[in-house]
Amino acid sequence: MPFRWPNTCQDVMLATEVAQRKPKCSGDYEEIARVLSAVFSEDKKPVVLSGRTCRERINGLISKYLEEDKKAFPTKRRQCHA
Repeated sequence: MPFRWPNTCQDVMLATEVAQRKPKCSGDYEEIARVLSAVFSEDKKPVVLSGRTCRERINGLISKYLEEDKKAFPTKRRQCHA
């Protein structure tokens, strides 16, 4: 059964790993997946994430944030000039 990212804390852990590692290629995401798989696994419920899963999840979270940000601030923001 695929991992469904059931808890917000798991999204936060993913975002933290991505922020720390600043992945640039699929191998970087595979390393993030290995780290998080070990953290998310339980004795009777192993979790095996892929780099693609992690990349797609973080991209989805970023897209959702940007979409909600647009709704909250529908007009163009003015830049402050010093």
